[in-house]
Amino acid sequence: MFTTKKLIRHATMMGLVGVMFAQCASPENHDSMDARAKAAVEAEAEAARIKEEIRAERAAFQQDLRDKRDELDRRLAELDQELADTKLKKEVREEKQALRDEMAKQRSGVEKAWNDVENATEETWKDVKEGVSKTSSDVGDWFKQQAENVDKKTGADADKDGH
Repeated sequence: MFTTKKLIRHATMMGLVGVMFAQCASPENHDSMDARAKAAVEAEAEAARIKEEIRAERAAFQQDLRDKRDELDRRLAELDQELADTKLKKEVREEKQALRDEMAKQRSGVEKAWNDVENATEETWKDVKEGVSKTSSDVGDWFKQQAENVDKKTGADADKDGH
């Protein structure tokens, strides 16, 4: 019985293949096949273009996140060195520790975004891109706010932004 089912299935498949060949050979289907082939080539080219666009976007986000991560690491190291000073007043230490905690939080967000970019697939890229873009923007805004805070405390315009 198993063999009979197999024979029927093979015969059906062969019949379908024969019908497909017969249709392909007819003159009216020849133009249709050319159009489908052209559409397939165009679709393949579009897919390659999209894939390259995603690759370039990913590379740009990776570089931006790498730069932000490196800057946060540098600043965290500076703060750790300052916090190691046993002569710091309690208020200054608390202020620097709070800044360090916030900086570590920003660093963690950048690291998560980095991992999201690394693990994104073509299917998930659009959503990942939106989240990573927001994180990158938020960290950039945080850096600007820190520069403004320094300017307010010192009464200078160290970042030369006019504020």
